[in-house]
Amino acid sequence: MLTFTCSVHDKIYLGSNVKIPCFGKKEPPKLVKNYVWEHSKNITSKDNRHHISKDGVLAIYDVNVEDMGTYFCICNTFSGKKKIKHTIEVVQLPSARLRITFVYSVKHCNRESEEITERFIETKLTETACLNEDCQIDSIRSDCQLEALPIPSLRVTVAVILPSIPNGSCDVDCTRVHLKVFSDKVTKEIVEDVMKGDELKLPDVEEDLAISYYDTKEDLICDPGFEMKDVASESLCLPCKPGFYLNKGHCIPCHFNKYSERYGASECRACGGKRETSKRATKSKHDCHIEGSTFFVALLSVIFPVFFFVTCCCWMIRRYARETVMGSLTTKVVLCSKEEVGEGSDHSHITSYMTGSETEHEHEPEQKVKPSSVMAYLGPGRILEDYTFRREMDEIRKPTIKAANIPPPPAMPSESMMKRATRNAPPYGIFSL
Repeated sequence: MLTFTCSVHDKIYLGSNVKIPCFGKKEPPKLVKNYVWEHSKNITSKDNRHHISKDGVLAIYDVNVEDMGTYFCICNTFSGKKKIKHTIEVVQLPSARLRITFVYSVKHCNRESEEITERFIETKLTETACLNEDCQIDSIRSDCQLEALPIPSLRVTVAVILPSIPNGSCDVDCTRVHLKVFSDKVTKEIVEDVMKGDELKLPDVEEDLAISYYDTKEDLICDPGFEMKDVASESLCLPCKPGFYLNKGHCIPCHFNKYSERYGASECRACGGKRETSKRATKSKHDCHIEGSTFFVALLSVIFPVFFFVTCCCWMIRRYARETVMGSLTTKVVLCSKEEVGEGSDHSHITSYMTGSETEHEHEPEQKVKPSSVMAYLGPGRILEDYTFRREMDEIRKPTIKAANIPPPPAMPSESMMKRATRNAPPYGIFSL
């Protein structure tokens, strides 16, 4: 029997190594057979980044945004199965970006001087600074400022990234304090490496150039796809959700006809193939559908041939279905209805004769019923090549309709009846008492 015991929310940091117990802070049950972890409906297996201990603890090394989502820890016991839901959120502590600017005093400066200065600084820092993974040189850029006050100068800016990753021995607060100390240490090392040894030589300058002064600046940054927010009075980097992407430091929804399926996206993917989306912030490729005009054209291209084929088949059946089972049955039905109509017409003739009414059809000469044959049947109520049967049916229906719908006219007195009535009547003006 499978039962849900609890739900656990875990917050882990990007790039760190974490261990997640199956039951969180609760004590696990006794006599457990085994533990199984699932992520995105897939069983989490052991590999270079994941490991499951006998106690059901899931270890994740070098955490990235792909580890974000919902996990299920299934505990198999002798009494049944217990399923614990874990919602894992991957966040990042802001990294420190250190910018050290070295200033050389020059009278003449051009693009060639900038390139020579960049190579000179890069050569000095390659073998000394940031040899381990604690820091990373992001860029080295030089700029000529001949109109700057107080004197013209050649400025070289070295940008260094100092990642902030908590580990088992140092929590979040400890990591922030350690980052400040480490920033001061890296700044000192880089300045010493640049200022010692040979000095800068430029082609148009006879004497060697020495550094006039240097300046340092430090700010916090997030990795691509992460937005910086203040959480509990502390800066924290949160990944952009599916359907959003990072633009100028903020997570904004994907535009129409684009989508984003993963966390921490720095750009959205286009649907392509003349497909479009009905709204912004589309999370899946399956939400991209064919454009309206293209869809109707494709639909008509399928429906029209089918409709044309069915129409042709119906026309062929109606045109050439002679002496078939359908044709013979329909002919019998039509002939039987003809006999019924004829009998009804005779009955109306008898009724009118007994009532003494004189109708138009009494004086009409009797027509001989001629046998008719149906040559071809083209559908309900249609006869081809022989119209004798239809003409006879029309002549039979006319008196029947008249007798059924129009009452017969009253009988007019005959001449003998008028004489008899006059002979027996008293003279005009004489009244019998």
